[in-house]
Amino acid sequence: MLGGVGYSMFASRLLSETGAEFGIHGDGETGLVQLVRELEGSRRFDRVEGLVWRTGGGLHANAPAWPRRVSLATRRDAVDNAAYFRLGGQGGFETRRGCPRRCLYCADPAAKGGASRLRDPVEIADEIEALLAQGVNVLHTCDAEFNIPGPTLWPCVRR
Repeated sequence: MLGGVGYSMFASRLLSETGAEFGIHGDGETGLVQLVRELEGSRRFDRVEGLVWRTGGGLHANAPAWPRRVSLATRRDAVDNAAYFRLGGQGGFETRRGCPRRCLYCADPAAKGGASRLRDPVEIADEIEALLAQGVNVLHTCDAEFNIPGPTLWPCVRR
C-alpha cells in the first residue's frame, strides 16, 4: 500500500515500478478506510476514492481523492507525539490543502489538488490544544500556501 504527497505526484508510475498492490492518489484519510472495507467485503475497488490498483496485468486508477472540505481527527493519539517531540520532532498541523496557482516549480496542485480546501478553524485549534496537552510546544504549519488564502476563502467556514 502506497500513499502520501510524494506518491500522489506519480501514482500510477510508482505503483507500477514498486510492485505494490494498491496506492491512494490524493487525500488518504477516507480512501484508506474505504479500501479496508472493500478488502474485507465485496472487493469493489472502483468505489474507493483515489485508489490505484493492479488488474490482470494492468493498472486501474480512480479519480484522485480531494474532497472539497478537509476534516481531520484532532485528538492526535494515533502515535506517541510526545516521544517524537523529545527525539527532535515537531507537532505538524494543516489549515488547508491544495492550491489553485500553477507555478512551474511547485508540485502542490498535482499532489494535493488544484483548489484550496480549508479546515474549520475550531478543528485546527482543537488539534493544536491536543498537541500542547501532550507537551508538544514546537509547532509546524504544514501548509505550503498558508500565506495566500485569498479574501473569499475563510468566510465560508462557519461553526
